[in-house]
Amino acid sequence: MPAMKPAFLADFRNSRRVPPQVIVARNSPESYTTRLGALAQSAANEPSFTHDLVSLACLGLLNQEQRTNLALRSQEFDSASWAKIAASIVADVGLAPDGTTTADRIQEDATNSAHALQQSFTIASGATICVSIHVTEQPGSAARFLRVQFTDTPGTNGFRVVIDPVAGTASGAQGIGSGTLSFSGVERVSGGWRVWVSGTAGTATAMVMTLFMQTVAAGSAVYTGDGTSGVRVWGAQVEAGSVPTSYIPTAGSQITRAANSLILSGSEFTSRY
Repeated sequence: MPAMKPAFLADFRNSRRVPPQVIVARNSPESYTTRLGALAQSAANEPSFTHDLVSLACLGLLNQEQRTNLALRSQEFDSASWAKIAASIVADVGLAPDGTTTADRIQEDATNSAHALQQSFTIASGATICVSIHVTEQPGSAARFLRVQFTDTPGTNGFRVVIDPVAGTASGAQGIGSGTLSFSGVERVSGGWRVWVSGTAGTATAMVMTLFMQTVAAGSAVYTGDGTSGVRVWGAQVEAGSVPTSYIPTAGSQITRAANSLILSGSEFTSRY
């Protein structure tokens, strides 16, 4: 048998390039991690070669399904889209994963209360939802943990996880009431962590994402604040699915990132053998 040369060979991870026989089709921008470890966005129909933040090794070409970020003002926690509970927002105090100074501080007040941010959503009954947020510690703050929770409006059914913004460790992932936990995790991002949790909240359709601060990981969300402590947050995302996809920034409306399509073209693929 004569030696056969493949009509197509792609090694996206090592070559960091798209062969001329491949057309990347995606009718929207897409977030990815650059070879320098920063979060960036590729333009529509441009390839996104993402990298490991620690080793900076190329992980290959992103090939994601369509997803919509349901969270409004995903980087603007001082906006009216986010309700403040015994807390305030100090905007643009820290470095965000994309290299801009747009991370906000959730600052507790001095009352004995839950100290939190909250945004409301309407979802399909029984839908699996994944919520995520970028978190980092606030220098000079007393130790604070962040509970990321997604529940029905009474707060009785849903799921949650708690992150230590110093160590980057997650704990307490669980379903609440009739809610079920699917998955949870933490990934290193430039300047901090991205924590995520997914699950269902029963048959409820009116939901809330709540970011509670806590003084201990397994403790209550109700405590007496000192009026200055808190954590830094950036890049909230609420999407239908059991695992998170790359970050989709939003402003005053929900934003959809289109699916990636890789199309083979050229005369090598038009002949029949």
